[in-house]
Formats: sequence, structure tokens, C-alpha cells
Amino acid sequence: MPNLQSFAEALTFKFSSHRKHLKSPVPSLLHSNNPPSDEELALIHRAIARTQARVKAIGTRDDYPSNLYTHFLQSHTNLLSVSRRLPTELLVEIFLHVVEEPTDPVHNSPPWILGHICRRWRSIALSTPKLWVALPPLYLGTTKNPQLKLKMDSLTALLARSSGNKLSFYLSKQRGAPCADDVILSLLLEHSNRWERISFDISERSWAHFSSVKCRLASLRSLKLNITRATGYVHGDVDAFKIAPALQEVYLSASTSNEVIGLPRSQLTSFAEETMDFRHYALALSTAPCIKKLSLIFDPFVEDLIDIPPITRSSLKTLIIQSFSPQTAPNPALNKLTLPALQELVFRYFCPNNYIKDLVPLIVRSGCTLRKLVLNSPGISKQDIINIVTLTPSLTDLDINDPGPEFLEFLRLVESGPLIRWLVVPSLQSLTIHLNRSDYRIFAPLIRLAEGRCDFMPDPNLPLDDIPETPYLLKTFKISPQPINSGAYAYDDFASHFGLRTVDSQLATETADSTAAASVILIQKHLHRIESANNDMSLMRKGRFELVLRRVEELVSFLEQTKMTMTPDSIVHLYFTKVADPLRQILMTVQIPINRKISFARRLDALLSEWSSILEQVSPKQQWGWNADGDLLYIPTNNGEKLPLTLVM
Repeated sequence: MPNLQSFAEALTFKFSSHRKHLKSPVPSLLHSNNPPSDEELALIHRAIARTQARVKAIGTRDDYPSNLYTHFLQSHTNLLSVSRRLPTELLVEIFLHVVEEPTDPVHNSPPWILGHICRRWRSIALSTPKLWVALPPLYLGTTKNPQLKLKMDSLTALLARSSGNKLSFYLSKQRGAPCADDVILSLLLEHSNRWERISFDISERSWAHFSSVKCRLASLRSLKLNITRATGYVHGDVDAFKIAPALQEVYLSASTSNEVIGLPRSQLTSFAEETMDFRHYALALSTAPCIKKLSLIFDPFVEDLIDIPPITRSSLKTLIIQSFSPQTAPNPALNKLTLPALQELVFRYFCPNNYIKDLVPLIVRSGCTLRKLVLNSPGISKQDIINIVTLTPSLTDLDINDPGPEFLEFLRLVESGPLIRWLVVPSLQSLTIHLNRSDYRIFAPLIRLAEGRCDFMPDPNLPLDDIPETPYLLKTFKISPQPINSGAYAYDDFASHFGLRTVDSQLATETADSTAAASVILIQKHLHRIESANNDMSLMRKGRFELVLRRVEELVSFLEQTKMTMTPDSIVHLYFTKVADPLRQILMTVQIPINRKISFARRLDALLSEWSSILEQVSPKQQWGWNADGDLLYIPTNNGEKLPLTLVM
């Protein structure tokens, strides 16, 4: 025992003799992200030079604790990193670039984290008003008194930090009766002259609060308004938003049937509406001469358009017309329109109609150059679709449903000659085909079309000098099957025809097929519940964290439990639907402790490792794979030498 004690004392003395040479001149910087001052920079440089000289003098002595010296040099060299001493102006630009506003204000999230890195970052962030213009989503009518002060303090701080800059925010208020959190709305109304991009989800009674903003919307550029319909009448001034000199983009959803919301329509460049009154369609076309994008979604009970005069809109580039009623198909009056600048046309009806026949005269009459065409409507005749694509040689994006084998073969035709060109839509880059009915005759033409327009190969017997230039190839070929139900395609159909099975697998049973489908549906539900919990601002921060943790635990546990009952083909199916990717993305964004995130990530890695032996059975010549939305994507062979699994994942 005495010998052991002597050895310990000697060891302590040996390391103590080195510690005096390894004392940092700037210990506070080693435990923070703060940048060194000019004086501290000089101290760091001298300490590094002194330590390097001592290391050189010590040489390779046995009692030399090299790890201590290496750590000292590395940690102090890191303090000299350029990233710690970036100019303030450059940091501001980086912050503004990283903290971009979401397209929809409902996804706004202030960059609170910038104030938690170091004192300098916090100071720069607080003195950059543009970082704080995207206010977090506000849900009024449910705020309890303990939370009200926190929300008011947070909103007041953000309004102060944003200075006089223009604001973006989402607000939901479904209760028309007075609520304790109406003070939050009152505070926002005081700043209505700063509103730039706003989104409201309100009731008809709540509309009365907005009468005070009339003539006080000098900065408003984008308005999204969803009014929950009850009586058909809004309470308050329907023209509250009619005077807004900068307003260009408007989205109205579920607008009331008996009122027309007042808007400066003559200056709008983008207008979208979900409406039950077809008169709004005529109003949008006739009163917006500068309109560039028009999108109308018709209510299932919309009345048909009586009549409109011929209308020419020379600036309209995008027209989107959608009706999701399975019984009625209101007439969109395409035969009355002339749209010379039209580049994108989306026509989506859920019941049979004869309006597709009006598209050919519209294209001819307008002389437009269509780039994107979406035709999702039952009963489109083969001749109608052939006529349309023949008239649109500049198409780069085509989205159609149930085209039929003959049309698919038509898309494969080429013009022979020194320069090979496709006979129709020669510049097509993206093709999406929706399959809404069971017709197995279409599988072989689909495969031939994908191989032809994605992997075109010239005649191998031609001399090298005679090989013509390759025509434009598709970058994306997607097949979107109807969700698995009675009378539609099942996963087993695609697994058999598109080579999605593992090498040694047997034909899957209906039970295995339904198990895979049910698992995918349940997984999507779990993911949705996690996102909903993470975005539930009605909960206190701690309660929201606990709810998110429970939801993530439920999903990971579900995956771990089902792995034992899944067939090889079902596991391949789950892999190609990229189950792990959305969950990993959620783990990056949800607000839960980092140690729990790491734990969940490790469990996912272990799960995928157990799947790897099955995934290795997938043929290296795999040409099709599922994406996250349950669609089939073709994987071209000209994507280099990466395995298809790498490309899909």
C-alpha cells in the first residue's frame, strides 16, 4: 500500500509540473462562443507560440503528457477561427439569409436561438430589426390567464425588436364573443400600417374586429383570409381591406355566400378563392386587368355560371380551376377566354364533363405557349388529349390521369433524322400519370414509356459517326396510383409488374399486402400527430415537450414492434416510402432535449441496420421505387453508377 501511495504522489507531481505551462490566458473564452478581443488575440498567439516551443524542447520524453499539450494547442487554435471574428455586417447578412420567412406565415418561427449562442451574436441579432418581422402563429380565444402575460410580453418584445419594419403573421380567432386575449389582437391592430404578409383564420363574428384597419393598410402586400361560414353574413365592414395600395396577392377561403369581400381587385396580380358562388369567377376575371395568376376552387354545391361576355387577359400566366364535387361540374367558360400569355393551366374536376374539348380552341385562339399542363378529370378521350399535346410543343411539365395505352405509345414516337426529336412534347422534363382504375394493360406501356423517354438509347449497330444526338430525356417520371381500396390497384400489383420485389421473395399474400398498406397509413398518422403536437401553441412549453416526446416514442415503438411481423416485401415497401427520413427531419426540428433526440436517432439506426440484410436482396437493376407520397418513381440508368437504393433514399 505505501508503494502504491508513493506512485500516486509521483504521478500527481509529474502532471503538476506541466500544468503551470498549460494555464490558459483566456479561460473564459474556452467555455463560450464569444470572439476574442484584440488584446486577447495577442495573449492567445503568445500562449500558442510558448507551448509549441516547449513541446519542441521536451521532444519524445517518456514522462511527456502529449495529450494535454495537444488539447491545449487545439483548443486555443480554435479560438482564432475566422468564424468567431466575422465582421458584423457579414454576420447580419448570414443571419438574414438563414432566417428566411416561410411562404405561409402559419409556419413563422422567430430566431430565438440566435440570442443563445454568445453575447456578440445576441447583440447583433437584437440590433437587426428585419430578423424579427415574422411573428409566431397566434391562436386567440383559448389563451388562459397564466399564458396571456407571456404571450403579450413575447409579442410586445417582437414588435419592439422589429422596429418600424413590415410584419408577417398568422392569426386564428374563431370565437366572436369577447375573450381575455382580445388584447393581443388590439395590439396587432395598432400596427396595421406595418402589416405586409398576413393570414387570418376567423369566424364571421370575428370579422367585426377588423373594421378599424380600413384605410390603415399602407404596407399590405399579401392577404390570406379564411372565414368560417355559419350564417352567410360577416359582422362588420366588408370593405375593411378595400383600400390597400400595395396589395397584390389575395387568397380567400370559404368566403360567405351573401357577401363579396371588398378588395382593390384592379391592382391584384395573384388571386385565389375557394367559393360556392360562380359569380366570383366572373368577377375575378373582369375586374383584375393586371392579374397574372388566378386560382378558383369551387364548392360542391356551387351554382353554374349563367353567362359571361368574352374576356381577354393579356397578363394571365397561370390559370387553376378545380372542382371536387363528385356530382356537379360547373362550366368554367373556357370558350369565352383568350389568354395569350398563359404558361400554366391546371384543370382538375372529379366528375365527368365535356369542358376539355374547349381547351383546344382556347390554345389556338390565345396563341399561348404552355409550359405546364395538369389535366385531372374523368372521361378524357384519347383524341382530346392527343390534340392538346400536339398543340403544346413547349410543354416541360405534364400531369394527366388514366391516359390509356394508345396515348402512352404515342408519347414514345420519334422523328427520325440527323437530330432525333420526340414527335410530341419534345421538351418534356416531368411526367406524372395518375391511375384511378384497374387496367393491367397499361403497365407494360408505362414501363416502355419510362425506358424510352428516360433512358433513350440509339441503335447499337450504328457506326459512332452516325449516332444522332440524344433527344431531351425526362428528369422525372412519376406514377401516382389511387390509394389502396376496393377496386383499385394494390401494392402487390406494382410489386409484380415493376420489379419491386426482393430477389428471393415469393409472391406476397393479400394479408401481407394489406399489412404493408396499413403500416404505412399508421406511420403517416403518427407523423401527423407529432407535427400537430409540436405546433400546438395552446400548451405551455413544458407540456408541449412532454406531448411531443410521447408521440415520438409511440412511433418509434410502433416501428420496433412491427419489424418482426413484416414480410420482406413489406419492409422494402416501407423503405421506399422513406419512413425514416420524415422522422429524422422531425427529430431535427422538434423542441425536445438533445439527449432524447440522440436516443431516438440511435433506435432508428438500429432498426435500419436490421432491415439492411433484406434491402440487400433488392436487385441492383431496380428501376422503380416508392417516394414519400406513395408514388412510383422511375430511376434512370443514366444517373451514373449509384445504386438505385441510394438514389431513392
